Amino acid sequence: MRNETLFQHAYIGTTTLHPLALALTIGCALVTLTVKRKYAVIPMLLLICLTAPAQRFVIFGLDFNLARVMVVVGLLRIFIKHEVDDFVWKPIDKVIIAWTISNTAAYILLRGGASDAVIYKLGTSFDALGMYLMFRCLIQSIEDVAQTAIGLAYLSIPVAIFLFYEKHTGRNMFSVFGGVPEFTAIREGKLRAQGAFAHPIIAGCFWVTQLPLFLALWWHDAKKWLIIVSVLSVLFIVYACASSSPAAGVGAVGVGIVFYLFRHNMDSVRQGLFVTIISLHLVMKAPVWHLISRVDIVGGSTGYHRYMLIDNTIRRFSEWWLFGVLSTAHWGWYMFDTANMYVVQAVRGGISTFILFIILIVFAFKGIGDLLDSLEDGRPDYIFAWLLGVALFAHCMVFIAVSYFGQATVVWYLLLAIIGSLTPVAHIAEDSPLYSLEPL
Repeated sequence: MRNETLFQHAYIGTTTLHPLALALTIGCALVTLTVKRKYAVIPMLLLICLTAPAQRFVIFGLDFNLARVMVVVGLLRIFIKHEVDDFVWKPIDKVIIAWTISNTAAYILLRGGASDAVIYKLGTSFDALGMYLMFRCLIQSIEDVAQTAIGLAYLSIPVAIFLFYEKHTGRNMFSVFGGVPEFTAIREGKLRAQGAFAHPIIAGCFWVTQLPLFLALWWHDAKKWLIIVSVLSVLFIVYACASSSPAAGVGAVGVGIVFYLFRHNMDSVRQGLFVTIISLHLVMKAPVWHLISRVDIVGGSTGYHRYMLIDNTIRRFSEWWLFGVLSTAHWGWYMFDTANMYVVQAVRGGISTFILFIILIVFAFKGIGDLLDSLEDGRPDYIFAWLLGVALFAHCMVFIAVSYFGQATVVWYLLLAIIGSLTPVAHIAEDSPLYSLEPL
């Protein structure tokens, strides 16, 4: 893959499958089909973390990247093994379906029903719903979540090692797969390592949102050395990618953990935050979202761009409210870069998609709340559930400065599926390590 095509997605629609990636894909597929259910998610996570995004093959004009291949394999497994039979509909399931339909319809209608738009959007919609259904059926308990987190914890170690190499040499070993640059990007004199991930920010956000799950393993029977090393690996990955958004995500995780001390007064905390935001908006000369422009944690951040993106979205409501807009490039300098997950919902899907996305997040938080209500305060499973909420909070915070693509979408759908499976009631078996621990 030539360097000039790396960030232009020139590889889409072209078979670019490396023999090593093919071998790893076959191995992960076979493992997914044969292992116990609680381990079946891990091969997909391993594959997407160790192969670059250009890896794909095309059949009859249909593009199958490796994540999509694993979705097909995962769905095949849950139907063959009848793991879909116990699926119970939850409110969040209906919302994610409605959001996907709205997003898909808006995209296709805005482009006049062009065949290439239909094929592309149906493919991404299949990814969204397919991943969600696969994860919903494979993860059915806190114990399953813990096993997935343990797998990710082990995986974080080699990823950190690869990024360490890249950070100190300026060369990305995964460039042989295409889709990532051979020479590491530099900003403000800092190398921005990314490994196999689609972008340095995506690498950082992928891992920082897993940090609460690794911390939650402290109350599981996981090895303490693994927890400590995985947390340190995540912190190094955040450092190596040299991006403010993942660094802010670490802060969001810290805030979410501190909120545990005020868990019995969260209504007051939320009301206080709401009043503070409104008050700041009234007394500031600029709108309250202008505060984003002042955020620069690692240097070279584009906080002002993100402020202008939000400001333009609000001011240009009439342009996008129905089905979104084809492009935001005419909004100003570099406005084609919609680096905000909430803005993307609006400008690519219209007001209905934006509202459904907000409802999806609200339902996810409500699901966490219902789960906490069903558990005994202070027990290890309660803390585990709280940290799931912290992970959701971390996603929502980094959404302000990042629009997910590539590998980051996988862990987003994974968390939504976990919440969907565990709420409104989490069942902890009496022989579970979580059950036997004393309240804290």
